[in-house]
Amino acid sequence: QIGRRHVADLTCVPETDAEFCTRLGKSCESVTDADNCGVTRTVTLCGTCSGATPACVGNVCSTPVCGTSFVAAGSNVTAVSVAASQDDLLGSSATGDSLLLLRPPSTGCGVNTLFIADATTSGSMAAYNVQNINTLTGFQKAEETMTLTGDGLTIIGTDATAKAFVTSTRTAIGMTNFGTAAAGPFAAINTAINASGGTATWPVLSQDGLAFYYRLGGATVTTDNGIYEAIRASASANFPAATKMPAAVQTFDGVSGISSDRMTLFVELNFATSIMTRNSLSQPFTVPATSMPPGAAWRIVPIAGCAKVIGTCEPGGCTNEDICVWAKM
Repeated sequence: QIGRRHVADLTCVPETDAEFCTRLGKSCESVTDADNCGVTRTVTLCGTCSGATPACVGNVCSTPVCGTSFVAAGSNVTAVSVAASQDDLLGSSATGDSLLLLRPPSTGCGVNTLFIADATTSGSMAAYNVQNINTLTGFQKAEETMTLTGDGLTIIGTDATAKAFVTSTRTAIGMTNFGTAAAGPFAAINTAINASGGTATWPVLSQDGLAFYYRLGGATVTTDNGIYEAIRASASANFPAATKMPAAVQTFDGVSGISSDRMTLFVELNFATSIMTRNSLSQPFTVPATSMPPGAAWRIVPIAGCAKVIGTCEPGGCTNEDICVWAKM
């Protein structure tokens, strides 16, 4: 039997590189897979992307989901924005149906109370005060210290010392039964933060769960300070230690959100949002020649496949800060 299989293998005519790429439906960059003879093979270039489909996503040429143009004026999410109150977004689910936010217990300034809000069957949103839930005492509840996973179930944030990231998960949307804060997949990142002597802020997890971003500040070696990225192979794996992102990203305060295809990065500086782009996961992010970011926007997170983005309206004055959405143009 072994001999017969060996003879059969010898009679197989390997496909060309072009045939390999076409059969697998791949049109860009390097691809490794089994060829028509069952032999693992790497084709270093299945093609390049340009024109209307300039981005290589999963080795397929496509149009980036976000683009670079959004309306200037945000629309108030009245279901979670309290008049005359400072309402600040921390994170959002991929659909925008679950939001993590800070605001005062009533009105005025001072975002000192943590809320999670979920869409209801009536089309509104119900906001739950989770500030004093015992299982969430391990979190530092402040601006730029927490985020929400794409499924709306897990909070990711810095611990009370801001030297480690911890997570807490609830069982379902509409519930507040969050588990005790734990390091989850961030042990290697936390070790590096502690070794640096610095503190961490601006946590962001991509919607596919593979990319994690944060900012390190106050490090013993000042050149260690900056914005970092960690990439893991699967959403069930632990993150490796993060690497510092290129210089173009370091001019900003932090990353607030990333598109579902990871081609568009939303970055923040001086209470305003900028957009960075790339056309491949192997490329660094750069500032495009032209873009129209959402106006008076802070902590922007893409939602609804990037048909919209959600964040904090920054028209000036803390009591004027609300949760708003901006549509893609």
